[in-house]
Amino acid sequence: ILDVLGRPIDSIPQGGGVQFIDEIRLTVAGTAAGTVIDAAKLGLKTALVAAVGDDEKGDFVIASLKKFSVDTSFIKRIAGIPTSATILTIRPNGERPASHQRGASDHLLIEESEFESICNAKYLHMGGTGLLKKMDGEPT
Repeated sequence: ILDVLGRPIDSIPQGGGVQFIDEIRLTVAGTAAGTVIDAAKLGLKTALVAAVGDDEKGDFVIASLKKFSVDTSFIKRIAGIPTSATILTIRPNGERPASHQRGASDHLLIEESEFESICNAKYLHMGGTGLLKKMDGEPT
């Protein structure tokens, strides 16, 4: 997932108004990607299993992960589907209301033939449960 963070934001300008803020950042985020980047920064050998679109957001996510030496070979590019992304309007008190676009993450599905290579890890962190339509399956 790509996060676009803006801070501080007290309110959204009316109509076509403009508001100046201190910071706008693009970050690779989500409970899986954020964790893998932090682990890589600590010097651990890491890999990410994910799905991104074949768009500029997916290019940014993969390039950012590679900067931290994260193995991106398990990332699937989904043609015609946008990379999942969130706009976070960070309030001065730290609250982070989110506007999210579902996308390629909904199409991630690990095939049985991939289980051994993916699960052959000292530690395995599963992120995004409840947010991955194909992985989560239908509600029961």
